[in-house]
Amino acid sequence: MVDRDGGHVDVPHNYPCSTVFLDESGIKARDRFTVGGIKVRAVGQLSRAVQHVRDEHAFRDEFKFTTLNDGSLDFAYDLVDVLGRSDAQLIGCVVDPDVFDPFEGAEHRWLAHAEVASQLLIGSTNRRELITALIDGITTPRGCSLEDRVRSRVNGKFKATSVVSAVCLDSKTNDLLQLADLVASAIAFERRRIRTGVGSPSSAKGKVAARLGVEFGHVGLHDGRSARYNVATYGAKRSKQTTPLRIVPSRSA
Repeated sequence: MVDRDGGHVDVPHNYPCSTVFLDESGIKARDRFTVGGIKVRAVGQLSRAVQHVRDEHAFRDEFKFTTLNDGSLDFAYDLVDVLGRSDAQLIGCVVDPDVFDPFEGAEHRWLAHAEVASQLLIGSTNRRELITALIDGITTPRGCSLEDRVRSRVNGKFKATSVVSAVCLDSKTNDLLQLADLVASAIAFERRRIRTGVGSPSSAKGKVAARLGVEFGHVGLHDGRSARYNVATYGAKRSKQTTPLRIVPSRSA
């Protein structure tokens, strides 16, 4: 790396680096819009573990929470278990218009989407940490880039290069983006179920969302912050007593 004076800056070989995988849920329903996903250090270990689950179930399709049913329930359970055994941290940002609605008055919807994703990354990045963000792509106007907007917003907030790179991908190409879909959609499902009563806890989706909440110590997937869980409502004020996030090492370390 090169500093602003043209000199080289050495980054220690064990400097904390994380990869964040983000997806959204409820883009057509503003009151349930959620950006969520996972933040992970041991990316290769988690990716290989997911591949093993795919092989065991002979599951070759793209996994999407919206198509989850009783036939794919065991596969989804195993994904949640693998996620729980990894060093992944669940992250999410939920839009509740009763609290604040970033879409209201927004010139373009994708800009509000980028703002929610940016706030999620800002709230999920430790002070000493470099981030790579992989984001499920959305449609933007010609010449407009969601990933560039998010990277610029986050680094501008920190006045430093915290997000080294941000890339939009098709979730079909990456298993961990499909895990991000599971997380974002499960959070949205629980919020909708608890708030409106839509969605049964005994359905396949309800069971997987519940299992995810139990695995990460937050039944209901409510707002909360801990070493392995960081979910908040956009615009909501956090308690002053909230414990800051700790850097989570790989369990294999």
